[in-house]
Amino acid sequence: MIVDFIASTRGAEAPIVDFAMNWLLEPGETSQPALAARAAGWTTMIASLRTALVDAAVSHLRHARVLVLFDYSGTVADVVAGLAASGRRPALIIPESRAIAGGRRYLERLAPLALPTRFVFDAALDGELVGVDALLLGAESLSPDGGLVNTLGSRGAARLAQAHGVPVLGCAELIKRDRTPGKRLPEPRDFSATLLAGLDADWAIDCRQAELEHVPPGLISLHLTERGPMRPAMLTSFP
Repeated sequence: MIVDFIASTRGAEAPIVDFAMNWLLEPGETSQPALAARAAGWTTMIASLRTALVDAAVSHLRHARVLVLFDYSGTVADVVAGLAASGRRPALIIPESRAIAGGRRYLERLAPLALPTRFVFDAALDGELVGVDALLLGAESLSPDGGLVNTLGSRGAARLAQAHGVPVLGCAELIKRDRTPGKRLPEPRDFSATLLAGLDADWAIDCRQAELEHVPPGLISLHLTERGPMRPAMLTSFP
């Protein structure tokens, strides 16, 4: 019951969660020791994939001088940490995404690296893309068409980057691929608590909107994966 609940809620947004739950129960043995051992195996497997992805991404971005990080992604943060560990010190531009305060989380995670950093409003992104080497996007999932699904604002950020000739790089392990064509995004969330905080509103205000959105493959230059950089079209035929 717990697995079904998690798969139908968080799993609806991130297919890797649904996959992980099914993988956990695959042997059919559900005793606590068996599940603990299986979970440890999952952690080891994911860590191995992440290490391979970071190594490939660091190689691809080794000459990058300025990177834009839009909305928090643990994968993207690991890539930046990997660049720093290899002796590279790219300047970072981090737009603050008001949807879920995704920019501030980058500041907290990457603070020990002390990289040159600009922290700007997401609405200012258009003016910040001059001289940028790449826009990095994490992904809740990689979509069947070769695009990705990520936090609200990602598609607009990708459009702006493309208009400025800045490569848009998705950062995700291939295990995040969603193999369900035509899958609908989750229902919109009510952001009243965020948008109306401190406002004495005595009339009905509709604050429902999507938290996630699809970034089509046409807006993505490459996906940085554990198998190395891959063009979006390659994901549609990858086994």
